[in-house]
Amino acid sequence: MATSKKDRVYAAIKAQILSGDLPSGHKMPSTRLLQEQYGISYGTLNTVINMLKAEKLLVGYQGDAVYVRNKPGEPPED
Repeated sequence: MATSKKDRVYAAIKAQILSGDLPSGHKMPSTRLLQEQYGISYGTLNTVINMLKAEKLLVGYQGDAVYVRNKPGEPPED
């Protein structure tokens, strides 16, 4: 069974977060950069970001960027 682009990108970003390659408090790259990096549309990327937000791995602030959420027990980033 073939894996969709959405599933592959989701798995790749999640693995980077869990491994610490994208550390807590880290600002995520721009939407445009991620689209180019993974060869996906804005809609697909938006779905992936929302999936990661639902898992509480990412957090976004209106009018600001998306960040890797601090792990429980970690102090907030300044």
